Amino acid sequence: MHEECEFSKTVNDAYLKLIEKISVFPADLPRPGGTISKKIFEFLEILMTPEEATLLAELSVYPFGSNTIEEIAEFWNKDAQETREILGQFNERGIVMNVTLDTGEKEYSIHYPILFFEFPFIDDIPGDKGKRLAELFRGMYEDEGWHRTFVGTSLTPLNRIIPVQEAIKKGTEVLPEEEIFKIIDAQEWICLLPCACRNRYEKIGIRKCTFPIETCFLMGPVGKWFIERGKGKRLTQEEAKKFIRYTTELGLIHLSENIKDAEGHLIICNCCSCCCCMLAGVAKLGNQNSIARAHFMAVMDSEIECNACGVCVERCQMHAIVMQDDVAEILSDKCIGCGVCAVKCPVERITLKRIEGREIPEHEGELWVKMFEECGKPYPEL
Repeated sequence: MHEECEFSKTVNDAYLKLIEKISVFPADLPRPGGTISKKIFEFLEILMTPEEATLLAELSVYPFGSNTIEEIAEFWNKDAQETREILGQFNERGIVMNVTLDTGEKEYSIHYPILFFEFPFIDDIPGDKGKRLAELFRGMYEDEGWHRTFVGTSLTPLNRIIPVQEAIKKGTEVLPEEEIFKIIDAQEWICLLPCACRNRYEKIGIRKCTFPIETCFLMGPVGKWFIERGKGKRLTQEEAKKFIRYTTELGLIHLSENIKDAEGHLIICNCCSCCCCMLAGVAKLGNQNSIARAHFMAVMDSEIECNACGVCVERCQMHAIVMQDDVAEILSDKCIGCGVCAVKCPVERITLKRIEGREIPEHEGELWVKMFEECGKPYPEL
């Protein structure tokens, strides 16, 4: 028994070193009762051995740094060829991410959101392992309170709603950071991939919606990484725009990073509130700061008669529209300004109007600095 306990401690210490490395993020990890969730250890144990966790803990964390093969070989005390082979295996399995430099060389890092949120469900780890990973994430996120920190701080959400352009009231100024097609135009690499959130719930068998699973974009270096690994489908800018119009028709909500810099965006998710961890944070889990709302709100034109068709009520993912005496009404405290309701109103009674909102950080660096300051953690050294 004593030997088993010692072995368990050694194994946990190996994963703990990796956990401490990625705990630099404002998102941190779930800590029910003030201690690191046991589910985290089981999650990592499914993905990697203790020995592999020890090696990974030596790497930098994206986006705060990356390492060359030569640097990693020195960390690991291995020759360059063996290091390259190990990194190649890690990269194929999705537990490290590589970025191709202008020189053609690659640098490697741990990508915290991808490790826990994206790749296990985008790569679609099959069978009991995939199902257990989905159960563990759901348990950490919903039951152990991770939904309060995973998506940013209480003052600055990591992501924000991008409104449907066709829904915005005529004559209203639309800023570049509010135009989803401007984000797409700034991207060289756009990868269409399965929605990690819907796939998680599908694996557990609790998905309620019938929306397609393959609906989300990863872009820039992250999108390129998935494409080079043979995952997902690379889209042209025009194909991506066409797909956005398709998801708008379906009634899905568009969201991306909470920044102005179009080129700096890495994701465009087309989401439903029943599955999306950010929208569900608002709709189901009571975290009103899990996503930044658009600087718009849906309004009803009182001069146009409502035909009581109920389409807007059915399409609203946030339950922000109700029928009162056969007239659709907006619940302003629930509206997130997505505009999904307006594009299908047969009498064109609904539009989005401009409202005051939180300041949007200029770029990813400013967003991260702001979140680190708010959560009281030191900004990682590069």
